[in-house]
Amino acid sequence: MVDDGQRLACFDRAADADPGVNSANQKLSVEAGTSKPTIVPPPSKTDTKAGVWEIGRQRSEIAGTDDVFLSVWGTPYRGRYGKNVVPVLWVRCHEKKTGVMVVWGSYLGLDETRVEWRIDEGGRSTGSWRISSDREAVGLWTGASAIPFIRTLLGKNRIAMRVIPYGEDPAETVFPITGLDKQIGEVKSACGWK
Repeated sequence: MVDDGQRLACFDRAADADPGVNSANQKLSVEAGTSKPTIVPPPSKTDTKAGVWEIGRQRSEIAGTDDVFLSVWGTPYRGRYGKNVVPVLWVRCHEKKTGVMVVWGSYLGLDETRVEWRIDEGGRSTGSWRISSDREAVGLWTGASAIPFIRTLLGKNRIAMRVIPYGEDPAETVFPITGLDKQIGEVKSACGWK
């Protein structure tokens, strides 16, 4: 720990100081396991930012790239031991690679898992998504899989998603994705696609 504030935040997370928020409800600034994350608490139920795309930028000095991250909070689901967990949907350009990931905040398994989704009132889709190194997120980690998926979201209002965490009941959330078509420009530009 670098400072008292970080240490205190760590103890609060470990003690689950706020019963409505646990460590799984925190947003990470980058894919788990790739670098030290920046933790952001989830919005409260009255937070006007809930459902609004947030944009983050980060310089990778090693790769020499300017990375862009878009994120939006989903609706909470009841996780292990009855805790409310708030998933986060990420659309990003990280070191010139486009990716999409959903941080579920629950242990999902080892390599890949089945993800179901429905965009607006369209039909249900299913796919196999790779699991992150911390085992709590799923993603389409390459542009070849992420870009076509992102394009299906443009101009749409919501995406309902479901995954089954290992040994648990299905987890389901709805992400408000209105406005992604207005925010995606920086991701496209940073990763060089149209």
